[in-house]
Amino acid sequence: MLTAFLTCATLVTLDHAGVLPGAPAGLFERIAIYAGFTWLGVTGARLLARP
Repeated sequence: MLTAFLTCATLVTLDHAGVLPGAPAGLFERIAIYAGFTWLGVTGARLLARP
């Protein structure tokens, strides 16, 4: 998650500075969100499956 945060922060900073216009920061943010929700879902399902 730290890598995803740093990637998104770097891309947003580069986009705002004009160094890399049109940086795909939103794409990386969505990937990180989906990965986090998937992790939460799998962890929750595993905890509910315990006897």
